[in-house]
Amino acid sequence: MWGLKRKRIPAPIAKELDRGIQLCSPFTKPEEKMNDFTPEEIEKRKKAIFDAMGKRGQRQILKKGYDKWDPFQEPKDPIDIRKDKTQRTSQELIREFLSRIEHEDYSNTYAQGALEMCLGIINDEERIRGMFDFACWYKTLLHQEGHDTL
Repeated sequence: MWGLKRKRIPAPIAKELDRGIQLCSPFTKPEEKMNDFTPEEIEKRKKAIFDAMGKRGQRQILKKGYDKWDPFQEPKDPIDIRKDKTQRTSQELIREFLSRIEHEDYSNTYAQGALEMCLGIINDEERIRGMFDFACWYKTLLHQEGHDTL
């Protein structure tokens, strides 16, 4: 369709991939995971998956590093189930934060910014960490120099 070509995976490799995918499924028992395979078998499966991918996907993996790529890793938790150090979800944190502020004192943009910070902190995003560290530093600086905070 539209000039895109898909590589056909040879049947023996497809069976091996299916077996590997089944063994890596989050619904399989822990003892059935990829730990049962030798490093050579895992590398063979990894190469088969890589070779069956499109060129664009291969470029993305090569950019990050083929050795670092793990096609068998467990999926991440859904974002609404992830919890921070206090064992609160992002929804609980935002609700608690915004409930302490009068609704008339903040806009939708303010709430969206708070939510973005909340999700970034829970997901441990480098960008948000920098913004948080700067805000903490700036508040301390204002306090040390006798100014009111924002």
